[in-house]
Amino acid sequence: MTTALILAVLIGAVSGSRTLLGPAAVSWAAYGGWLDLSGSWLFFLGHPVSPWVFTAMAAGELVMDKLPSTPSRKRPFPFASRIARERPSARTRGPGFLD
Repeated sequence: MTTALILAVLIGAVSGSRTLLGPAAVSWAAYGGWLDLSGSWLFFLGHPVSPWVFTAMAAGELVMDKLPSTPSRKRPFPFASRIARERPSARTRGPGFLD
């Protein structure tokens, strides 16, 4: 229980900085064997290619966010998309995950 809580807090902290960092962290945890996703709908995050794909997308997001033409992340649509995209990452450690 304590480990699950620590993982949930860390995933939440990481997800607050970049939208794709949460799925990348969950994917690396599943690939490394720290998180069992085999019985869930998020099983694809444990595939050997997934961590690399999500890490590349997170790096691309970081580069795009630093460009001067990128709009503010505090506007309603970008903020809502970050919340919606992090929900599956948070669900990996939430109650009823494998139900």
